[in-house]
Order: sequence, then structure tokens, then C-alpha cells
Amino acid sequence: MSTSHVYKTSNKKLNEKSQTNPQDKYSFYKLKTENYIKNKLHNYLIIRSFNIYGKNQKLGFFIPDIRNKILNSENIIINNSVRDFIKVDDVSRFIKFTINKNINGIYNLGTGKSISLRELILSISKKLNKKIKLTVNKKKDKLVNDKQSLKKIGFKLRYEKNFNF
Repeated sequence: MSTSHVYKTSNKKLNEKSQTNPQDKYSFYKLKTENYIKNKLHNYLIIRSFNIYGKNQKLGFFIPDIRNKILNSENIIINNSVRDFIKVDDVSRFIKFTINKNINGIYNLGTGKSISLRELILSISKKLNKKIKLTVNKKKDKLVNDKQSLKKIGFKLRYEKNFNF
């Protein structure tokens, strides 16, 4: 398992050949591990997942962290970012699909849907019926999958139309 954060942010949707440019240690080491795997193995599967979410997700992921900050009336500071969120159910279905079909290579795993972090936070706040203290920086960035490789191998997402948290 790798991460979409190995990519350079882009106004275009990202595919597996998009330019990589990790911006933090986590992403840097994910890409370094990918390169090691590619150089040492002939039969491998690397899944670059976009933002995973799901019911009862623990802190350390975007949605539970934001939910926690809202419930504790903490200040929230974000960039003017757009992301692609994929439900954990689709991630586990994809892993099973690739095993059953003996698929290998590198695959981006995201819905292809753009979700503004600002709008997502406002939606969570509304659902919790809590006012928030939100600051949105001017820095813009976008990480969204183009999902063409998923279509090519016949994988269909189930939860892309029903984003809920």
C-alpha cells in the first residue's frame, strides 16, 4: 500500500504516470519503498490510495481528526485543497479483486471525485450542529485520481456516488 501523496499536486486528475514529488517524510519513504519493490521484483502490486475514510475510523485520518477538532471547538487551519476520498469498503474490494484476477503493477485507487476540504469540513460541522473556527490558507493544491486504469481492468467503485462520513 502506498499513497497518492507521492504525486506532485496538479490541476489535472492524476494517473500512474503523473509526476511524483513527495512533500513529507511519509510520502518520501512510500515512494522510496515503491522504487525498491520495482527494482527487486517482477511480479508486484503497488496501490496508491487516495484519502481513505470509513465508519469508526480512528484518529490520524482526515475526517476523524476534523470531527474531533470540531467537537472540541479547536481552530482548524487548512490549505485551499481539493482531495479524492475513497471508502474503505472499496479499498478492501479492490485488494480482493486484484488478488482474484492476479493483477500486478501500480494502480491509483480513488474515485475521481473532487471534494473541497473546506466544503467537507463545513458539511461535517453542519452534521454535528457545531460552529467552527476555520482558516483557509491561500495555498491551493489538488490530488484527484483519473481512474482510467481502474476502468481498464474492469474494477467498478460502489461508493463513489454516496460519499458519507
